[in-house]
Amino acid sequence: MNFQKANKIVKASLRTTLTAIAILLVLEGVCRIGTYLYYAPHGTSFAKQTLGMWRSDSILLWDNQPGYLFQDQSASFNEEGCRVNTDDIKMPLKQKGELWVLLSGGSAMLGTGASKDGDYFILSEMKDHQKTTAIDGYLEKKLNASSKVQFKVFNAAVSGHATWQSFEKAKKMLKKHHFDWVISMNGQNDPSHIAEGKNCHSIMKEYWHNLVQAKHPFATQFTWMQRSALIYCVLRSKYNISVVLQEKPNRETVVATLKNKQNQLLYLSDTITSAIAVNSFRKSIMDEYNFLEHRKTKHLHFIQPHLSLRNPTHLDSTERLIYQYYCGLRKDTMNTFMKELHQIKWPQKNIISLSEMHQLPFWVFTDYCHLTNKANEYIADKIAALILENEQNQRK
Repeated sequence: MNFQKANKIVKASLRTTLTAIAILLVLEGVCRIGTYLYYAPHGTSFAKQTLGMWRSDSILLWDNQPGYLFQDQSASFNEEGCRVNTDDIKMPLKQKGELWVLLSGGSAMLGTGASKDGDYFILSEMKDHQKTTAIDGYLEKKLNASSKVQFKVFNAAVSGHATWQSFEKAKKMLKKHHFDWVISMNGQNDPSHIAEGKNCHSIMKEYWHNLVQAKHPFATQFTWMQRSALIYCVLRSKYNISVVLQEKPNRETVVATLKNKQNQLLYLSDTITSAIAVNSFRKSIMDEYNFLEHRKTKHLHFIQPHLSLRNPTHLDSTERLIYQYYCGLRKDTMNTFMKELHQIKWPQKNIISLSEMHQLPFWVFTDYCHLTNKANEYIADKIAALILENEQNQRK
């Protein structure tokens, strides 16, 4: 009797298990079909989206993930990691008479809005720029409006890249495609201090290793989950439940805490490690400069502006709140580093400090280094004027 009862229980459990597995398989199939139909028109897939906007790279440490679709669907990365419109997912063939311009650098050149770290986004409410309001979009429009030659601008900037990585990215692109101009904007992502026994490469390598582990724990440790939409989504949702439950402060609360504060910027008194970092930056710029000179590729290099150097008397009301918030974070090393970068006297005319942006009479910064639409347009105007002047002089 006991045997028959146990046998019934085993059979019932087996039926329940098989039914559950069948249901999960059906749901899994629905998820797979659904995600394929959703992502396929954009030239991407669920697996690529779960990996995020970056992929590991043996030379660059990290690069833009080809096929990655931005969350607002405003743009994606093509097969070379250039930020493009979602209907333009392949590098085109260069047509006769076209002039190609390559942009390299970090997130400000890429077109990032306000940083999501801290309260910057709450204060500025500035989302990531679409191509029309980013440097590359403004630049392409201005060049083509002022010249009979057809210009195409390709944005190969990678969020978080230091100057040497920006240079390596440009070299990688130049191996496959003929660009007439290379334009870089760097400074913010280079280490602001380098201790003895360290270098920029080792610091960025350590940063990337720690970021991958923190940002994609499941994708890093259990890569097989990328092939299972339902399981991955459930696990990811469970993993992020604490983030979902966190109470997000509203803008009024954040503004109220900053409105009457008079925080002061700090600068290092001992700048030895900062001086080493400045020399490292200088070397990276000159390595790229000499490489492009040797190739006879036309080029411009811009030193990125920084909020800590902004003239307080010209701050927009929203920018003033962002400035006060930043001042309270004690970023003394970065302040010193960026100040010294803009004080370098470059004998090369095509290495240009954007220090005048610290004096502009309109809203410039959405956080410590990312820019507003108007600031992007200002930089695009400057680049366009220099390119067009050079091209006109060549034709004379």
